[in-house]
Amino acid sequence: MQGLCSQNCYAHTQPDDESTEESSEESSDEEYGSGKTRVFIGDIPLEAEETDFKNKFGRYGAIVEIEILHRKNCNFAFVTFESPVAAANLVSQAKSAAVSLMGRLLRISYAR
Repeated sequence: MQGLCSQNCYAHTQPDDESTEESSEESSDEEYGSGKTRVFIGDIPLEAEETDFKNKFGRYGAIVEIEILHRKNCNFAFVTFESPVAAANLVSQAKSAAVSLMGRLLRISYAR
């Protein structure tokens, strides 16, 4: 059985070339239609592949990019949708019901 990340996976999600300053509009990240298209998927199974993400999340809308990252015991992915509405639908669904992939519960939120 895989262990969960010993650190908050968000610590691993900031691209090196972007500013890490916190926004004063943090609450807008959670609003429907906030304009964000990139979604963070945490606690993914180690064996998960791009096809698994396309099959699971493609029903929310067209996927532009899937980035799967494995760092120590922290496995996560970013799914970028073509539409902010698709991303908002996935994040909203994850808030109202557990979402799993290959039998593993996922943490889903807008990417920071």
